[in-house]
Amino acid sequence: MRLLLFVSLSLVSEPWDFPTLPAATVQGRLQKIERGENGARHAMMNTLFGEAGCNAPAREDQKVKGSKLPNIVCTLPESSETDLILVTAHFDRARAGVGAIDNWTGASLLPTLYQTLRHLDKRRHTFVFIGFTDEEQGLVGSRAWVKENQKTILKNVRAVVNIDSVASCPHPLYIWAYTGGSDFEDAGGADNRGAEDSGGRDECGQGGR
Repeated sequence: MRLLLFVSLSLVSEPWDFPTLPAATVQGRLQKIERGENGARHAMMNTLFGEAGCNAPAREDQKVKGSKLPNIVCTLPESSETDLILVTAHFDRARAGVGAIDNWTGASLLPTLYQTLRHLDKRRHTFVFIGFTDEEQGLVGSRAWVKENQKTILKNVRAVVNIDSVASCPHPLYIWAYTGGSDFEDAGGADNRGAEDSGGRDECGQGGR
């Protein structure tokens, strides 16, 4: 799994007892991959979020300058907390191939993670799930989100979990511990400067794609 995790060292967590979903639910969403244009993938993401219980006004589109498609933003609030955890994945695909691993594996997990956390009894943070557009065109969607929120809620972000290309051996699992500073503004553009590399670890063994 190639997963980028930016974690604030000030984020104190406790063990969570997560509710579970049937494996068929997770697999079914993965199998609903749209093999056509990115517009169809955007529409399917909206459908999957709806199935998971995220509807307007919790779910909204963020217009992205220079892109035909918006980001999809789904917020799971915790009324007593302003601190945010972002859970993100890009839903667009490159022109070559169908984009199954890169990155429908990541995008299709967002509604499932939302659904799981929605049924959690205690949440200490507000979770914001974002399906980014046009990552393959140069991180267009993520940069647009950071720019729009730079002077508002960005300062409240305590962690970012970005899911990309799940089970794409032999890519390792990367984890960075974020130590603070203005470089976090670059994290939305997948820039890990200012982060402490704790080392990549290969979760896949000798397997291939």
